[in-house]
Order: sequence, then C-alpha cells, then structure tokens
Amino acid sequence: MSKTKTPLRQSSFLQKHRYSLFFFLFLVAYHVAIVNRFQPWKVDEITYSFHSVDFSLGFATKLLPGAVFNALFGRFASELTASIYETVLILLFFAGVSVFLERFLLRMQPEYRSAALVLLAFYVTGAYTFSVYTKGLGMLDVYWLFFSLFFLIFLEHKWLRFLIPLLYVASIMIHFSAILNAIIFFSILLLYRASIEPEKKQRRIYLLIFAFSMLISAAAFLFFLVYESRLICPIETFHQKLQEHGSDYFEYYDYAFYDLFRGDYYRPPEVSAMDGSLNKIWQLLVYQLRFNYILIDFIGSHVVIALIGGLIVLFPMMFAFYKFLLQHFRMTENLLGRFCAFLMLIQFPFTFAVAMLFSVDVNRWLTHGFLMIFTTVLLIMYYEKEKAALLLEKIKESAGGLALKLYFLGYATIHVFAYF
Repeated sequence: MSKTKTPLRQSSFLQKHRYSLFFFLFLVAYHVAIVNRFQPWKVDEITYSFHSVDFSLGFATKLLPGAVFNALFGRFASELTASIYETVLILLFFAGVSVFLERFLLRMQPEYRSAALVLLAFYVTGAYTFSVYTKGLGMLDVYWLFFSLFFLIFLEHKWLRFLIPLLYVASIMIHFSAILNAIIFFSILLLYRASIEPEKKQRRIYLLIFAFSMLISAAAFLFFLVYESRLICPIETFHQKLQEHGSDYFEYYDYAFYDLFRGDYYRPPEVSAMDGSLNKIWQLLVYQLRFNYILIDFIGSHVVIALIGGLIVLFPMMFAFYKFLLQHFRMTENLLGRFCAFLMLIQFPFTFAVAMLFSVDVNRWLTHGFLMIFTTVLLIMYYEKEKAALLLEKIKESAGGLALKLYFLGYATIHVFAYF
C-alpha cells in the first residue's frame, strides 16, 4: 500500500509546487543556454583567488567566503571543488528564489496572474538580475545574494528575525561596500515591514532589530575601513598562502589590502599607517576616488558604453517601477511608511551614483541597484496586494502588444550579442 501511495504523493507535491519547479528549471536552462552560452560554470583565476584565503592571513573583510570554503574542503580545495561548491550554492539559491516567486504568483489575484508571470519573466532573465553571478561564478558579491535570501526568510519568522543583525555584519565581512547595497536593502525592508505591521509590539521589535543592526554595521564598517590594513599579514606571506592554495593571482588582494595596482602604490603607504581618525577616513576616500578616475582612463570607452547601454536597456523597466513607487508613496498614509517609500525612490540613484565614484564595475553595480529596486517592488506587491494592480494592470494592457514582446526579447537575449 505504501508503495502505491509514494508516486501519488510525489505527483501531488510536484503539482502543488509546479510554479517553483518551472521557475527553477527555467533559471537553470536560461543561465546555461543564454547567459553562459553552453559553457561550463566554473571559477576563473580571479574568483578562485577569493577561495584561496582564510583568517590565518588576518582579520579583515573579503576573507569570509574563502575561510568557509577552506574549512569545508581543506586539502581537497581546488578550482574544481570551488566550481562544484559555487555551482551547488547558486542552484540552492535558485531553488529558494523559485519558492518565493511561486508564493508571489499565487498571492496575486487570479485575473492578474498572467500579468504577474510576465513581470516575473523579466526578473528571471536579463543581464542585471542574476546573470553576473553565473557568468563570474564565485565572485564575492554572490554572498550578498545568499544573505538576502536568508534575510527574507528570517524577516517573517518569530525567532529567526533576531538573527538579522548577524546578516548585516556578515555582509560587511564580504566587503564594506555592502553599505551601498545589502545594508540599504535590509534596512529599507526592515523599516517597511515595521510600517505595515498592525501590532504595536511587533512594530517595536522590528524597529529595535533595525536600530541594533544599524549600530553594529556602522561600527563594523568604520572598524574595517580604518584598521583593516593593520590586521593583515605582510604581502610576501599573503602571496605564499595564495600559492599554497593553488592561486597565482595576486592583483585583487594587492589592490584591496596593500594599496598596490600593478606594482605601484595608488595610495601612499603612510595613509594606511595613520592612526584611526576622521582625517584617515577622508584620506582613504579621496585616494580611492582618485584611483577610480585613473581606472576609468585606463579602461577607456568600455565604461561609458557599459553605462549608457545598461541605462538604455533598463529604462523601460525603471520607468514602470518609479511610476509604481510614486503611486505607492502617495497612497501611503503613515509617516514611517512614507519615509520608506521615499528611501525606495532614491535607492537606485544613490547606490549607483555613489558606487560609480569609487568603482568602474558598471554592470556589477547596475545589477545591485536594479535587483534591489525590482525585489522591493515585488515585496510591496506581495505585502500590499491591493497595490499590485497599479503595475499589473499596465502590464495586462501591454502584454499582447508588439512593443513589449520586442523589448523582452532584447532584454532577455542581450547576452547573446554582448559580453557581460
């Protein structure tokens, strides 16, 4: 009897979660066929170097992923095991995203589900959501994605939400530029969740979690910004450790920890050696800003092409999102909710503009900014489903038109024609 029930139970489970299965299989197929053009997912010499470090080299940001990897694999650590490890992680992430997308779709009104599916088609395709994370498998930034998934899980759990401050600190440990993406994303959503919470006690809990998270993340950011360079071993030891773990790529960590770019100091060593002070923070930021302009000149027109091209590709989606967020702002009555809506409106330009002052990774930061605003819009529609019609009605009207079909075709297949 039990043997006959098992296939039925499996069939029932698959039927119940058919949307999750569809999204997962689509994500995998899209990233294999379109994003990576049937090339194997694997770490390269740059991303493998992120796996060749651990805390024996010092206590600093940018070491956490490597420390976890080496703790798990030890003497079996290699480019092959790193590729397998990162592939498994990204597949687990895709599975988690698929579950959330199914829950979103089923929460929409039946008459809007087709329009919601069109919207989600943009979320699971394109160059500026998840594509950079399989194209550059194993990059440090992918851990912000994983932490964001955990954040959304923790947010609605009675006890796990108290672990949210750890996600703030862990995000800083990946890189202190987390303050421009993960920290902003977590903070806006925590405040938003508090603003829509009807129970006063629960609202206070969310606000306390937010306050504590901001406090420790600010402390962690300032600590690593000022003292990180003093907590790292000498450069010769660092290079030796990388080589022992099978990596001969030194350029990233030479730049990140020792202020060296291709053998030259882009920031005077005495700046990093300064005592912790506001003057040191200022000097660090000024020299980083100068170095960014050196890189722009070094890389050339590619930066401008990537910037203009990316903004053109995203413009129709961003226009729709901002129209929705402005309507959300006008319809929100409580003060905290309106403040959150304002933060949602300025999130993308703030994140992208500030990041571009200190980085030339245009596609990477377009991805961070766009993915945050897209996910935020989906969460508003999920929590306040009466507002979903503001966006879905427009999609429903346009879904059968040629313009939307052509735009989606270009948006979803841009990887075939351009390198990202």
